[in-house]
Amino acid sequence: MKYKLIPFNKNDKSLHFTANIEIINNFVVKIKYEMKGNIADVIIPEISNNPKRLDNLWEQTCFELFIGEKDKKNYYEVNLSPSKDWNVFTFEDYRIGKNEEKSVKQVNIIVEKANKIFKLSTSVDFSKLLKSNELVLGISAMIFKKSNKKEYWAIKHSGSKPDFHLKQNYETIII
Repeated sequence: MKYKLIPFNKNDKSLHFTANIEIINNFVVKIKYEMKGNIADVIIPEISNNPKRLDNLWEQTCFELFIGEKDKKNYYEVNLSPSKDWNVFTFEDYRIGKNEEKSVKQVNIIVEKANKIFKLSTSVDFSKLLKSNELVLGISAMIFKKSNKKEYWAIKHSGSKPDFHLKQNYETIII
């Protein structure tokens, strides 16, 4: 499934975003983000020689995936940095009960960068966490610009400020 990400601020038009999601083999989620446009204006963290699980990745350019079962309050947040650092969190409800999801041991990120295109892809195994074939997905990115500007991109925005945790911004999918 291919999704177009849109900026929270409708005037942010220097980039074009898509994300391709595929769910395979009992809840393994494959995701590929593609950012096109004036990539030179984006602050892209250096690739780490030793990628690892880190907190606060959203304080720099970061790609995020939110996933949960449609009729449940709990959900998971995946943070993916262009540095190849990562984290997966579990929440009991909207922004409540945040903890690192320990069942996800490793996330290997592939990064491709060219003149006007940036791609980030990975797979995350949710087979121990998800059971329902009716899921909700939130796909988003925080982009930090060299002009000290932050851009918030997602498949949908509602409300007066960006909030990637709002389930009304998610897509329901059946697998």
